[in-house]
Amino acid sequence: MISDLKYTHREGNCIIKYAPSSGKIYTGGADGEVREFKNMDDDESKSHLIGDETLALAVGKTHFYTSATNTNRVMSYKIEDGSEDCIVIRFTADVTTLDIVEKEGKILIAAGSDDMIVKVMNLNSHKEFIFKGHEASILSVCLDPKNLDKVVSTSCDGSIILWNIADEKIKKIHNSVLPRFSDFQSSKTLSQVVWNPADGSTFAVAHQNGIYFYNSTNGTEVKNFQMNNSDDKNEYLSVLDWFINGEYIVGGTSSGKIIIWAYKDGSIHYNNTPGRSNGIRSIAWSPSKIEEISFLNKEAYWGILTVDLQEENEDRLEGANEMLNENEMMRVFEENDGDDDDENAFSIKKIKASAGFQEDQEGLDVFDPNISSRGIDEKVGEILMEKNISKAENPAPLSSFDMKLQDTFQPASTPVHLSSRFMVWNSIGIVKAQNLDDESAIDIEFHDTSIHHAFHLPNPHGYTMACLSNLAVVFAAEADGEEEDEDHIASKLNVHYFASSDYNKEWSIDMPKGEEILCICIGSSWIAAGTDKRNLRIFTLAGMQKNVFSLNGPLVTLSGHGDYIFIVTHFGAPLVHNQSLYVAVLDISNYKRHLISHFTPLPLTPSSSLTWAGFSDEGTPTFSDSVGVVRIFDYSSHQWTEVCNMSSYCKGKSDSHFMLGLSEKEEIVRAIKCKGTKYPVTVPKPTVTVLPMQLPLCDQGSEKTTLEEKYLKGEILNKNEDDIAATNETIIKLFALAIKSDQERRALEICKLMNMDTLKIAVKYASKLRKLQLANKVNELARQISEKEEERRDKLRLSTLCSQNDMFETQEEEEQEENGHQDSALQDNPLLNAKIKKKNNVPLKCISDTQSQGDTRNPFKKTLLKNTPQAGSIRTGLVFDSISQSSQNSQIKSSQDNFPNKTIVKKSEKQRLITHSSSVRQGNNDINKETQSSYKQLKGFLLWLAENPQDSNNIVKNKELGLKIWKELPKVEKDKYKVPRTPLSIVSTNRKRSLEDHIVRNTDSQKKAKPSTDLSAFAAPE
Repeated sequence: MISDLKYTHREGNCIIKYAPSSGKIYTGGADGEVREFKNMDDDESKSHLIGDETLALAVGKTHFYTSATNTNRVMSYKIEDGSEDCIVIRFTADVTTLDIVEKEGKILIAAGSDDMIVKVMNLNSHKEFIFKGHEASILSVCLDPKNLDKVVSTSCDGSIILWNIADEKIKKIHNSVLPRFSDFQSSKTLSQVVWNPADGSTFAVAHQNGIYFYNSTNGTEVKNFQMNNSDDKNEYLSVLDWFINGEYIVGGTSSGKIIIWAYKDGSIHYNNTPGRSNGIRSIAWSPSKIEEISFLNKEAYWGILTVDLQEENEDRLEGANEMLNENEMMRVFEENDGDDDDENAFSIKKIKASAGFQEDQEGLDVFDPNISSRGIDEKVGEILMEKNISKAENPAPLSSFDMKLQDTFQPASTPVHLSSRFMVWNSIGIVKAQNLDDESAIDIEFHDTSIHHAFHLPNPHGYTMACLSNLAVVFAAEADGEEEDEDHIASKLNVHYFASSDYNKEWSIDMPKGEEILCICIGSSWIAAGTDKRNLRIFTLAGMQKNVFSLNGPLVTLSGHGDYIFIVTHFGAPLVHNQSLYVAVLDISNYKRHLISHFTPLPLTPSSSLTWAGFSDEGTPTFSDSVGVVRIFDYSSHQWTEVCNMSSYCKGKSDSHFMLGLSEKEEIVRAIKCKGTKYPVTVPKPTVTVLPMQLPLCDQGSEKTTLEEKYLKGEILNKNEDDIAATNETIIKLFALAIKSDQERRALEICKLMNMDTLKIAVKYASKLRKLQLANKVNELARQISEKEEERRDKLRLSTLCSQNDMFETQEEEEQEENGHQDSALQDNPLLNAKIKKKNNVPLKCISDTQSQGDTRNPFKKTLLKNTPQAGSIRTGLVFDSISQSSQNSQIKSSQDNFPNKTIVKKSEKQRLITHSSSVRQGNNDINKETQSSYKQLKGFLLWLAENPQDSNNIVKNKELGLKIWKELPKVEKDKYKVPRTPLSIVSTNRKRSLEDHIVRNTDSQKKAKPSTDLSAFAAPE
């Protein structure tokens, strides 16, 4: 079986090797990088840049050794971190091949070059051995893994030479046995040579048409294996490798074929062309798995061939056992029957006889009922118990699974170990980090330069996390060093508030000792940082610490939008190859309108991990997983819905998409297509790919599914009010399609999804098509929906006004209590009361007639007051003579009472409620009826604003504040204001009892009255 091919390097020369200790896979290619993979599914491979083009690669236990073009040397790198160690061997031309042997503490490195020289370096003694004898570039070298005293090499001149390392002399040479080429780059075959790893008695060389084996002692040919059906003269056997036990050898050809031979008899166990028919450039057999063989073709695509050779051996043994005939089997059983000395032996004949079977003259078993079968169960049980004693003493070990939790990550960022990486890529801009040996810097680029110009920042603190908004950019760095060390650097948060008008736009803060930042995000006016102590720290953009939350599990990622924060954490032990992630979307403003207030499971695709989490352009929570499935949160159902499968837009199995964001308005997903990896490169700048949203519905492509998908998108996505008409049009088309398909039951089900206006159209359409029975059913459905809507409105009004009445009654009680306290205070202090009365003797009309600032009036205009003769005389003045006689009388009367009574009787609660209720019932009903009938019905934003005023003193400010809050409201809240109605605030002065009487009267009248005129439109025409 062949795995999916995975892109690793640019097309050209490439090498693949297994690490002997860890089993990791190392590849080198034409792009000059060496990459380290844990397995085929490892999408976060480590990359090490070693030069322009990698020519050779060898992997040891602690170091790996490479050579690159135009360097003329072999370099050593540490496996632990990939750092450069030292120069091992120097040549005068490019190094073309490498081999390494590590045994009992001794390390030998062999290398061949374009200068026709082979060198061996003893890394323990640093002694170098030089071998000259070839007349062209060296193709392959291999060391003796057992004795470490010989090396064999092949060359473009067609020769094979066995060298003795100690004296640097030729032990055996075979001239003109291999194809001849001018140099290494033009050679069609590598003529690879490999030594038998089991005993070192032979070494194998890839010839043009097969494998030739030579004795390692004297270099003579032992045997050879030929390729079957190798009629193509241009096909060469190029690369080889042994399995570690020396029983099998595998070869790859220049035409892309892989062949596996058994060394003992030369039988072919596999002969096929995996994947694309490109030449095999390198091949390696896993040292720990006999069934796993990795290879790279000329296009640098990596594949794994899986062949179960152990199962084939078992099948051969079973086939050999089946060759035993029946007589031999009977003879074995008869011999076993007569063997009474073995305590574990038992007789088949005796068991048959005790069971009631006897053999006839022809040797067939015949049942005899006269023979008792008593005791057969006991005897067989004893035998089985004796046989199973040893198994019970050695029970099978318990299996355990290594659960690996997903690491914390920043959305839309590439791995930290890359030298050039994206720290964040979102709808605002791009933040890139360059971590080179001589420079560490950060570049910030904005998509819209009107927000801010691009700028370059040094990175001396080693920031690894970043988030960007149109107001600020935030950086964070992990802690450096141990806490006990003196040079320990705490985890730091740094903010560049470039939208601020302050002179100093930058601030930073260190985390407490022992706490480290794992993830950060930014919102409209806040910054959040999640730490390893499971704290979620909230800061304002200017630097104030606003809050600290405790998370319920290890943090996975954070994302912000407006006042909402998207939090993903681990929750409990996951299943094998799965993640158990929980999500919450909280409102960290003062309004506390949480979208997902409690942590709920995040629905990931099986055997996948979370790769991106954030918000759409409308503020809807969204995420994607490693399989490429994008899901969005549905406000109406409070469930997650799949809206796109990015993997369906990939041509190659190893290709993927790096998600950047989602637009509900345009119904698209923005991503970067990555060929052979999951992360884009920084240079050249990647191109953003736009993928359409598509729900995973059945019967894709049909007219019915297309309309259903369009309708569901209108329901799931956070649309504006203008898009409601398009949704209604779609559902009418579904209704029409169901009628044309003679699916009246489906048409009636569709009508249940319509509103009142759309139902009218459905009735008319059904009547036009002579579907009178369906029209009557739709008409009846409309009546039921209308009645339910009226009941819902009445309950809503009743509950709202009850709560408002309670609020008003509470306010009145508080006012009366305050007035009572003031009266008692005046009563206790007569002098204070007299002083207040003196101040209150100022004419009130003077104050009431004083104009506010900004008002205009004509001071010479005469104002005639009702019931006041000769008002407005010039001689009497302009203001003071306008005081009414009633007000003067009231002032005279109040002035006569210099001191209040000594005792004030407060009304009881019951009397106050009775008085208050009677005053409310008088006249309010008629006023409210007139107001409701005359007030224009509103819907949408205007209805919400009328019921939820933000600033009643300023109309413009009221609309601005209201519009800002309206945009942030969830879709569920907006749906409550779709139906036109009178704002509830108009009738807020009614009391509970008056509303109850009003509803009762209307209910009685509606029962006696005829059907509503609104429903008369649903009547089917005659």
